[in-house]
Amino acid sequence: MGNNRSLTNNGLEDMALVAFIGETSSELAGRIGESLKAAGMKIHVFSSMDDLVENTEKTLPDILLLNPKLVKNGVAAKVLYPKTPTMIYSSQMDADQRLDYYSQGVKRVIVEPEDLAERVASAAGMMIYRRNDMRMARLQSLTHGTVKAFSLQEVLQNALLEEKNLILKIKNDAWDAKLRLFQGHIVNAFTANLSNEAAVLKTLQLSKGSFVIRGYQKLEEFSPMSASTLAILAETKFEKKYTRHFLELRCNGVDNPEFETVPAGLEGALSDEQNKIMLQLIERYRNFQDILLHSPYAILKSLRVLDRLSEMGAIAPAGEQPAPPRESFRESFSESDIEFLRELFPENAKVGSLAVLGAPTSGRSELIRAVAGFQQSTVKTVKSVDFARIPIRKDTILTLFGVSIEEAFLPILEKISESLIGCLFLIDCSNPGTFEFINYLASRIIQIYEVPFAVGLTNTGDDVEAAMKTYRQHFKLPGDIPVIPVQADKFSDAKALLYQLKQEDDELEEDSEEV
Repeated sequence: MGNNRSLTNNGLEDMALVAFIGETSSELAGRIGESLKAAGMKIHVFSSMDDLVENTEKTLPDILLLNPKLVKNGVAAKVLYPKTPTMIYSSQMDADQRLDYYSQGVKRVIVEPEDLAERVASAAGMMIYRRNDMRMARLQSLTHGTVKAFSLQEVLQNALLEEKNLILKIKNDAWDAKLRLFQGHIVNAFTANLSNEAAVLKTLQLSKGSFVIRGYQKLEEFSPMSASTLAILAETKFEKKYTRHFLELRCNGVDNPEFETVPAGLEGALSDEQNKIMLQLIERYRNFQDILLHSPYAILKSLRVLDRLSEMGAIAPAGEQPAPPRESFRESFSESDIEFLRELFPENAKVGSLAVLGAPTSGRSELIRAVAGFQQSTVKTVKSVDFARIPIRKDTILTLFGVSIEEAFLPILEKISESLIGCLFLIDCSNPGTFEFINYLASRIIQIYEVPFAVGLTNTGDDVEAAMKTYRQHFKLPGDIPVIPVQADKFSDAKALLYQLKQEDDELEEDSEEV
C-alpha cells in the first residue's frame, strides 16, 4: 500500500480521472478502488497522511477519499480540502463531527455501517459527475453580459416577450443581486438587504456591473410579489426621472457626484436614525451611485433622505458649500390642493376614489406613480389594476385606481362607484387606432356616472395644437369636459389634470343654480 510514495506526471498522460484514497485498511481501500476502476478512474492508495500530502503537491487528484483515522493535526483542513474535492467516509460518526468536517471545507461526508465501500464509490462517481459534466453543461448554457452593453430592462422585456424561465445573477463589485423569472415574469428577487419589488427596482438602477443568465425548467412557480413585470418596468422609468430631477436640483446635473458631510449641519441631522445610516454610507462610499446601491432603503426613500440631508445643510456635493435649495425637490400637494381635493368628497365622507382610465400605453400607471411617489405612498398592482392610497387629511383617504380599458373595467368601476369622486381619461395621441373604441367607452361611462370628468392627452409630441385638433376630430364627448395635454410622469401635469375636475364640478353647480 505504500508503494505509491511519489507520482510523476508521465504516469497520468492518459488523462483518466484520478482518485487518491487515504485509508489504513487495505481490504476496504481495495474494494473502493475496484469499483472506481470499473468506472474508468485511476486509483492511488496512501496509508499515511505525509505520503498523501507529498503527492498532492506533485499531482492534484480529481477527488480525494479520506478515512478520518488518517486525519491528524488539522493538516488536511489546511492543505487538502481547499484545493481538492474531498469526501470523508466512516462506518460511524456523530452529527457534530459531520458538521465540523463540512465547516472545514469537506464536500461530502458518508456514514454507512454496512455497505461502506459501495456507498463511497457511488457517491464519488456522483461528485465527479457534478464537478465535471454538470458544471460544463451549466457553463455552456450561461449567457454573460455587462450592464453597459445590454441593459437589464431589455433583458426583462425580451424574457417577457419570449416567456422564458431565467435566473439572473448581477454583480457590481461587492454588491450582487439574484432575479428569478418564470415564463418571463419576475417571481422573486433578492439583494443583500432588500427583496422582491424593492430589490428589482434597485437592481434596474445599476449603470455598471456584469450579469450571468441561465435557463431552468419548472412546471410552476409561487411568487410573493404583487406587482407585475410591466408595472415594475414602468416604475423604474419613473424612478430614473425622479433621480435625474434630484441630480439637476442638488448636483448641477452631474451624473454620479461625490458627496461629503458638512460638520456645521450635522447636529440636527443625527437625531434621526435614517439620517444616521445615510451619513454613514456617505462617509464610506461618497459616490452617489454606490450610496444608493448599498443603502438599506428603496431608491425613492434613499433619495428623499439624501434630499432632506441636503436641505438641512448636512451634506453637499464634494467641493461645494451647502446652498439653499433652488426649489422644493419633494414637490407635493399644498394646503390649497388638499382643500380642493377635500371639496370633491361628498359631505362627511372619509374615503374617496378617483378612477384613471386609459390604454396600456396612455401613461396611466406613470400618472398614478407620479402622484403617489411625491406623496410617499405605495403603488400596488393586482391583475393589471394599479392603486394607491393617499392620506390627504388625518381622517381622509384618496384612493387612485388605474384601470386599463382593454380589461373588463366596468365591474371594477361598479365596485368603487359608491366612493367615486371623479374620473380621468388618458388618451394616447400616438395610437389613433384606439380612438374610436375609447370614444365609445368614455361616452358610455359619462352617461352612467354623475361625477366630474377630465381628459388628458398624452404622447402629444412637440405639436400640442395638432394633438388638440386630432382630439376634436375623433372624439364626440360633451364640450364642457376639459381637455389638456399631460406628461403623465410629471407631478405638476398630474396636479393640473386633477384641477380640471374642479372646473367641471363648478360648471355642474352653476348649471344646477340656473335651474
